[in-house]
Amino acid sequence: MKTYQGGIVIGHKKRFGIVRVDKAVIDNREEAVKTMQSLLPLFQGLPVVLVAEEEKDKPLYFARPDLMNFLMDFHLPSVEWKEYTLAE
Repeated sequence: MKTYQGGIVIGHKKRFGIVRVDKAVIDNREEAVKTMQSLLPLFQGLPVVLVAEEEKDKPLYFARPDLMNFLMDFHLPSVEWKEYTLAE
């Protein structure tokens, strides 16, 4: 089993799951896509955004293009984070 910190974001006609991952996951496109797909069941099929926090608390996202546009003005601290467990 693998544990993730995540939450559901609702706003501006967008609804998606957001999950914290290591930067190495986002840096590897194949791994990022695989991780996103594996997380879909945790969010009942909602799109999933991956986020890694870089230096100076600057978030780095991996998401669909429409969600990337939304995330340009998104405030990460507004997420109500909780723990999700995924059976492997």
